[in-house]
Amino acid sequence: MSLPPNNKLTVFSIGGKGGSGKSWVMGLLLDWYHAQNIRPQLFELDNETSTATRFHGEAEFIDVSRSQNLDGMLEKIVTAPLSLVDMRAGSTDRIEPWWRGVDPMKLSREYGLRWTAIGVVDSSVDSIANIGNWAREVLKGDKAIGYVIAINEGRGGGAIYRKSPERLEYRKTLKPSEIEIPKLEDWVRDELENASLRVGTALEHTDPENPLTTFLNRTRLKRYQRAVFAQFDQIKEQLLP
Repeated sequence: MSLPPNNKLTVFSIGGKGGSGKSWVMGLLLDWYHAQNIRPQLFELDNETSTATRFHGEAEFIDVSRSQNLDGMLEKIVTAPLSLVDMRAGSTDRIEPWWRGVDPMKLSREYGLRWTAIGVVDSSVDSIANIGNWAREVLKGDKAIGYVIAINEGRGGGAIYRKSPERLEYRKTLKPSEIEIPKLEDWVRDELENASLRVGTALEHTDPENPLTTFLNRTRLKRYQRAVFAQFDQIKEQLLP
């Protein structure tokens, strides 16, 4: 699939709560792009754990301790067809002040750049509230930004989010798309973590000593990946330039 030359998109994770699964969702999204022969540029902004650079060798690490580095990242974003930015919770204290100085609408007008913010919710009310905090206080309700809320069923996000008053508020103000990220068996996720693999790279792995390469486990991973890709397919207009 070729990308339109005059349209650009940046997809970025938001929310200040750690452990909700933001990097997990971004990794699954990266696999979805790769399955379509699309290679976005990927930026890692987490100064504490550097999850993206560990699991995604193509990720470029951005040291957010200096705002000039974030400025340099933005220069690359405005010239690329598609960018993914994994901001992670551990770096929000450095990123939020910088983001307040960014004008997404102006960049949209001048560079044809669209923005999609992905917030991931788990069973914590903080993960839900942080999406609204980011939209109001950091992104200032900029109309150039579209929103996706990924409900992490692996962390029990569905039951809490669907009953929350914030969901009604977001539907009125942010008008987000909602997708569900299904649960993957805990031990399988642990194996992926131990091997520094994401689902897509595990399916390409050939080490016979790794339990993920057995027929049944590969079948589990393929089934899981199909379910996730079906969710992304439903919102592809927000994920493609």
